[in-house]
Amino acid sequence: MIKRITGAFAICLAIAGTAGCGKNSSSRASRDGSPNVVGDILVGTQCPLGTMSNPMPGGFALAGCKIDSSELRLKTPPGPILLSGDCAEKTIAIRSFDGSVDSLWQVPPDGSFSIVVPGFQGMFALDGSRSSGCASGMTMEITGKMSCTDRDVFSIRVDSMRLWMTPSTEAQRAIFEAPDCRLPNSCRLETSMELRQCG
Repeated sequence: MIKRITGAFAICLAIAGTAGCGKNSSSRASRDGSPNVVGDILVGTQCPLGTMSNPMPGGFALAGCKIDSSELRLKTPPGPILLSGDCAEKTIAIRSFDGSVDSLWQVPPDGSFSIVVPGFQGMFALDGSRSSGCASGMTMEITGKMSCTDRDVFSIRVDSMRLWMTPSTEAQRAIFEAPDCRLPNSCRLETSMELRQCG
């Protein structure tokens, strides 16, 4: 079972070189008739010493989001989202670059993880009510596995990363100066990817 470790970790605000790369395996096109996504969310890795990879486009597609529109424009995405694994401590950190999300989780000895992380936020240019701009909270559901064969340069396989749309908070609406999005509860952005950390 995944266990959350209490504590906040500061995010290094300067990217010191390219410490990793990734390969995306998800399609931008919706598979269930949901609108196409315009815009994307960047995903990267952070090494234990604080250096970061250059975040890459996550290739998120929309699912479970039947609205009266052919596209959904992500005007202000969350992130970049940073993942950081520690093979010695058997932990994985999930953070947003702006510091709004900063969490650390214990993983089993085999490196697998299944985690739910609330607190992400974004702004869309159009929702089902045809508002010109709206704010949405996002809860991440992420599953995958850390490969620790080489502890200095290892991979984080993300089998599924889903960002479920949730009602925005008053603070989030104030940040974006926008009303709450009116999207179905099943509406989510999703992708899968392979991230290379520290190498």
